[in-house]
Amino acid sequence: MRRLLLLSLSVFLCFMTLPAFGEVPPFGQAPLVEPGFDIAAKAALLLEPESNTLLYAKDIHRRLPPASLTKIVSMLLIMEAVDEGRVRLDEPVTTSAHAAGIGGSQVYLKEGEVFPLEKLLIAIAVESANDATTAVAEHLYSTEEDFVRMMNLRARKLGMKNSHFTNPHGLPDPEHYTSAADIAVAARELIVKHPRILRYTSIWQYEFRPEKTVLLNTNELIRDYRGADGLKTGHTQEAGWCLVGTARRAEMRLIAVVMGAADNAARLRETKRLLDYGFRNFEVLTVAQKGQELGRVRVPEAWPSRVKVTAPQKIVAVVPRGKARLAETKLTPHPGLRVPVAKGEPLADLTVFYRGKKVSRQIIPAARPIGRANIIIRGWRAFIRWVLGLFR
Repeated sequence: MRRLLLLSLSVFLCFMTLPAFGEVPPFGQAPLVEPGFDIAAKAALLLEPESNTLLYAKDIHRRLPPASLTKIVSMLLIMEAVDEGRVRLDEPVTTSAHAAGIGGSQVYLKEGEVFPLEKLLIAIAVESANDATTAVAEHLYSTEEDFVRMMNLRARKLGMKNSHFTNPHGLPDPEHYTSAADIAVAARELIVKHPRILRYTSIWQYEFRPEKTVLLNTNELIRDYRGADGLKTGHTQEAGWCLVGTARRAEMRLIAVVMGAADNAARLRETKRLLDYGFRNFEVLTVAQKGQELGRVRVPEAWPSRVKVTAPQKIVAVVPRGKARLAETKLTPHPGLRVPVAKGEPLADLTVFYRGKKVSRQIIPAARPIGRANIIIRGWRAFIRWVLGLFR
């Protein structure tokens, strides 16, 4: 009964917050500095997640089978449940007959076998275990089908318009697909909102069953690439060799997506090339710290008419390495701004330009409610504008 109530509540909340159908969170586009750079895969993408800036793209909206990249969405649902307090990492999870019978990559769970949720999460992150994924899915939402329904609702809420999932693990199905852009959206949400997941995806070797089962991370970037700490591999005959890799160096984290590479060596090589390309050519520019005043925007019907705008959090932009001095910012009222403005509603747009090209745009919400000026003040302002118009 408790699981059913939680499922009903989760479905209700998802529908209450769904964006318009087909809406995709926009990626900012940084200036490319290496013309002709190409990745040997069916689709590929490089993203700086803090500013949500796209640094490289190849067929990123093409629908492709994701194999175990699917587990990025599954891990997102698991971490959301943990961080919301709906489940605990030390909570015991009992393996069902269905979970024990799932094929593919696995840790060979037996029906009735019990492990803490955290241990199964490690098996998912390190070994890409289908049986562990299914066991946790059933534990969270009673049945695999209900968990998959939540995966699709969550994907729609994130704007993943080229995705549809039929299972939580990624075994082949004609109706199971995603795109490089969509899986990058899910990976960004997972890493930015739930960074604890990187504790698990960065484990190279793990003793799952004492003296019996030792897991090695399927993502060899963890061992071979400086700064790498995730995120997920995938491979089936239909999907080819896939990898979502992430690494952090100094102040910049990057997320690389490679889908449909020829073999394991190719997916590793092309992911490293993407990450090298990003770290070599770009840097993060801090535009403003949280709470910093960004300037003032004129809102004709507001009181006062010039409204102070402050950064709701740290704001960054990506620019070509060594060229930060050439970046410029512009603060403008948000299109369609109408008073009164409630706290948290869009107030202004902060746009970053590099050599005249728009690099990123950040919507800045109102830090406090903004009221409408009274009729006398509005009338006086209208009169002043009329007089000035005569002289112009």
